[in-house]
Amino acid sequence: MRALGDIRDERAVQALMEQLKFYGKGDGAWSALDALARIAHPSSAPLFKTRISDKDPFMRRAAAEGLARNRRRLRSHQPSRPRPPRSLRKW
Repeated sequence: MRALGDIRDERAVQALMEQLKFYGKGDGAWSALDALARIAHPSSAPLFKTRISDKDPFMRRAAAEGLARNRRRLRSHQPSRPRPPRSLRKW
């Protein structure tokens, strides 16, 4: 599952979510969540938000990583705001 996350293939998101649901906890679940965190598809954000309070510290870490990568990904796709003229900037 790690390879799917490393190549960041969005076609794997649904299968990884099903793997996570199947395993629920343990190494199988962590591997699926870790791969989802690496892909950081926007549809995974609700899953990361629920897993951020998991008892397993590895699951919490993967969820936090997924949320952070998801946020960075969304920011990189947003158009940047034009800067105001220098005369209007507050220093």
